[in-house]
Amino acid sequence: MSAESRPIDQEEWCRRKAYLAIFRAIIIRERSKGLPLEEISRRWKVESLAGIEEAWRDDRLWLLNALGGICDLRCFYHHLRAECGASEDRVLRVKRLMQRLRVLAYQTASQPKYCSPLGGLLVELRRSQGLKGVGEKTIQKF
Repeated sequence: MSAESRPIDQEEWCRRKAYLAIFRAIIIRERSKGLPLEEISRRWKVESLAGIEEAWRDDRLWLLNALGGICDLRCFYHHLRAECGASEDRVLRVKRLMQRLRVLAYQTASQPKYCSPLGGLLVELRRSQGLKGVGEKTIQKF
């Protein structure tokens, strides 16, 4: 399914874009669980995922890491105080929420590292607590 060509109906185009985004998220999520590409292709009845899902993964990783960085911009809190007249209590609440969002973005970005042919093995090692001696650098090398 391609949403790139705009149909005459704007709502239909938006629906297709949303469907495609959800579908890509499902594929990346399945791969991050360590499922092989062949199984995902068979389960979701799609072909030619090899290579394309890596581009989707890299794009999402870039966006998640950018979101994590944006959530830590200190000028945002200055703007809340100076331009919006926010109280210190409100600034602290917003700061906590932004920190939580930042942590969630980085946690989510850590999942797609299992999107590889060795993903299934790494997931099983993680489940069995066998990764105690295997660090992040080793996983990245795999």
